Amino acid sequence: MSESLDYNDAIEICIEFIEENIKNELTYAVFTTPPINTSTEAGNNDFANVIKKTWKYIFEEWFKDSGYVFDETKLDFEYYDERCHPVIDTVMDIYVPILKREI
Repeated sequence: MSESLDYNDAIEICIEFIEENIKNELTYAVFTTPPINTSTEAGNNDFANVIKKTWKYIFEEWFKDSGYVFDETKLDFEYYDERCHPVIDTVMDIYVPILKREI
């Protein structure tokens, strides 16, 4: 039987990952999703769609005009904090590792 992480272990791993990346001074572009009302079940579905649309925007629109490329040697991640609890203006952040585009 495989071991699974409990919530606190998973949070600790995320914190270690973020701290390590900050220490290594990696460069991330941070995108915050548009606010959405998630106080209803329909709102939760809308939030998932907003997240998908934000990812699509990043890779299909933002990168081509940004002067940056995706750093495939690093991890991207989604950051959910107190702003993403079921509320009227729910948002979350997407961290995308970037490198300056070579000319």
